[in-house]
Amino acid sequence: MMKKMSIYLALSLASALSCQALAEQPEQAAAEPLKQWNVGIGSYATTINVDGNHGDEDLDFSGLNLAGTYAFNDNVAIRAGYYSLDFDDDSELESSGLDLLAYYGTGFATEGFKAYIGGGFFTDTWEAEGEDEDFSGIQLNGGIGYNWEFVSLELMLGIRSADDYADFIEDLGGNGDVTAISSSLLLSARF
Repeated sequence: MMKKMSIYLALSLASALSCQALAEQPEQAAAEPLKQWNVGIGSYATTINVDGNHGDEDLDFSGLNLAGTYAFNDNVAIRAGYYSLDFDDDSELESSGLDLLAYYGTGFATEGFKAYIGGGFFTDTWEAEGEDEDFSGIQLNGGIGYNWEFVSLELMLGIRSADDYADFIEDLGGNGDVTAISSSLLLSARF
């Protein structure tokens, strides 16, 4: 009697688990596959603000950005980007560099709204008339955007550490509080 009851219980449990597994298959099939890669191009700008004794001055650069993003899941991603910019007041002065960032947020790998915050490192090289000056440091970065099936559009803002910029401006005879920010509007392909 006990043996029959154990067999009946085992068969009932196996049947219930099989039915549950079959019921979950359509849900899983209907679930949206994650698109973990974004590769895109966009506009990019940096502003170095010097709030000095003789007033407030902005050094504005603008140009293009190429970026690649890998989403580990819908909440964590890493991004590498290269930018090439011209100084808005003098096209002889150029800025180029790299951003390496890690993000935490929502919506990286699925369709719909996304928002994130993170940080990482930047490098920036200013070049003019055969001379160059290198800057680097950490940055706090974040953004919002929207993912469609094959395309993503996002706006990113960053606050850079400005110590290297401040040292350079001081070496040129300037002084004051220096802040550095960056922004990018990026259109990406998703796959």
